[in-house]
Amino acid sequence: MSGRPPPPNGAGMRRPSGPGLQRGATLNRGKTLSRPERFQTPETMFKKRKEDEPASCWVIVSRILTCWALPPFMKMCGLHEKAVQQAWREKVTLCLIILFIGGLVAFLTLGFVYLMCPPSQREGAQTYMRYGATQCKYIYTSFTE
Repeated sequence: MSGRPPPPNGAGMRRPSGPGLQRGATLNRGKTLSRPERFQTPETMFKKRKEDEPASCWVIVSRILTCWALPPFMKMCGLHEKAVQQAWREKVTLCLIILFIGGLVAFLTLGFVYLMCPPSQREGAQTYMRYGATQCKYIYTSFTE
């Protein structure tokens, strides 16, 4: 060897070799995950509802909003289990709620003016100046004249 000290962590040092040693034979993985004292049972996200327990408000709302989807028709579409049918009902209920909120926003944006303002006030938009516009007599003329 030269006069340099050995590199840190034993890099560059000779490994013992022989007929009984193979590369990686000394690296064994311990059984750390199979210790029963460390194992915890995962809790389920959904709790099963008992038959005699009353339905929640969300289940009742989803059944009311999807009363048109009868169970025989759902079975014909491939939804055979009651839990799958209820999940479908809840999904459709969420879509209906989103559609209702979108319609409400559209009404408040576009239709509320027609409901609250009298027709004589609605048609006076020409009297207001637009943002960024200047008062000029040629502002509403076309360029082809």
